[in-house]
Amino acid sequence: MASGGENLIDEFEAAFQTCFSSILNQDHFNGVDSDETKTGVELSIQKFLDVAKQNEAWFIQKRMLLSVHKPEQIIMEETQDLKKELIRKEQLIQKHYEKLLQWQSMLRDGISGAQTSMPAGQQQQQQPHQPSTPAASQTPGGQQSQGQMYPHGPLAYLEQTMSNIR
Repeated sequence: MASGGENLIDEFEAAFQTCFSSILNQDHFNGVDSDETKTGVELSIQKFLDVAKQNEAWFIQKRMLLSVHKPEQIIMEETQDLKKELIRKEQLIQKHYEKLLQWQSMLRDGISGAQTSMPAGQQQQQQPHQPSTPAASQTPGGQQSQGQMYPHGPLAYLEQTMSNIR
């Protein structure tokens, strides 16, 4: 069985080299019949695609045999893939959370700067109620839960802050 896979790989490599040799052939640049060259290139590319499909079928067949004889191996691979995806998504969430904190501090700085430039009477009218930011709760994984951070959703605080700026 190993020789079948090796033959396919050798055929694949030969078909790939044939594709390039027909494209880079010196006759192509010397002005030989372009239809003949085009046909030769198309045939070599078609052979390359056919051998690629045979390789794909061979690997799919081996994957199926592996799943039949060792199903635990497939489950372990899928579990590892899911763990990697989970780690990637947790990092993305953390990155977005850090950006959110940065934007919130920028908004607070903007509100503070606008309040210090206003006369005292306008500050009293502008700010009858200050939005409170309850402390974020910790989940068992150590991540801060954003859904519980603001009682009316994370955007409600930003909308309220933006209305205070105007």
